[in-house]
Amino acid sequence: MNAIMNTTGGMPETMTSLEIAEVVNKRHDNVKRTIESLAEKGVIVHPQIEDVPEVDAMGRTRVTKSYKINERDSYVIVAQLSPEFTARLVDYWQKHRNQPQGITAADLLANPTQLLAIAQGYALQIEDMKREIVVMKTDVDALDRIGGSDDMLGVRVTAKILDMAERKFTDWIQQIGWAYRQNGTKRLLCYSDKHKAGYCKNVAKGYTKADGTEGIRDELKFYPRGVIRLAKRLNITLTEGDIRALATDGKEAA
Repeated sequence: MNAIMNTTGGMPETMTSLEIAEVVNKRHDNVKRTIESLAEKGVIVHPQIEDVPEVDAMGRTRVTKSYKINERDSYVIVAQLSPEFTARLVDYWQKHRNQPQGITAADLLANPTQLLAIAQGYALQIEDMKREIVVMKTDVDALDRIGGSDDMLGVRVTAKILDMAERKFTDWIQQIGWAYRQNGTKRLLCYSDKHKAGYCKNVAKGYTKADGTEGIRDELKFYPRGVIRLAKRLNITLTEGDIRALATDGKEAA
C-alpha cells in the first residue's frame, strides 16, 4: 500500500474503496458492492464518492468513482470481505495515527527507549482493535443473514417471475452454479460468490420442528438484481418495477 491514507491537516481520516481493494486483493467493483450493501443495512454510514485518477495497463489516465471510507467503517468492510487482512489494516491505521510528528527514523534508532515505548503502545492498541473487529464481524454476519428478508424473493415467486416451473427453475440454478442442495436435506442454498455479488443470500428463518420445538434454518432468497441477472441469461428483459409487480402477482398466486 503506497500512501494509502487521504489526510487532512496531517492526520489520517479516510481511505478510498480503491485502496481497500488493494488491501484485500479484491476487485474494486466487488468492494463497492459490499460497501453499498453494508450501507443499505445501516451497518456503516453511506460514504461520499469522489473521482480518483488511475493509470491503466496501457499507461492511460482513467477516472474511477471511488468511495471515501472513515477508519471505523474500513474495519467493518475489510472484516466482511477478507478477515485475514484486518491485522494489516490495523497496523497501517495505527502507524499513521500514532507516529510522533517531526521524529525521523534516525531519531528513533538513536533513542531505543523511545522506540520500545512506541512499539509497546502499538501492540496494546492493535490488540484492542483486533478484539473490536471480532465483535464487528459477528454483528455484520448476523445482519447479513437475518436482515432484510421481507424485501427479497423466495424460490417459488422467483420461478413464477421468470415463467418457469419451480422444479425446472431449481434444477437450472444448480446447473448454472447459483445454488446447491444442503447435505442431507432438500434445502437449496446460494453459493458464496453469488451472495457476495449481491444476487442472493441464505436468510435465517424460524420454523416449528416435528416435536413442537422452535428451530432456525437457512432459506434461499433472491435480490431483485439477482432476478434481473437470471432473466438476462434467459433473454428476458426485466426492471425492478417489473419485478415488484410480478412478485405481488406471484405471492398472491402462491
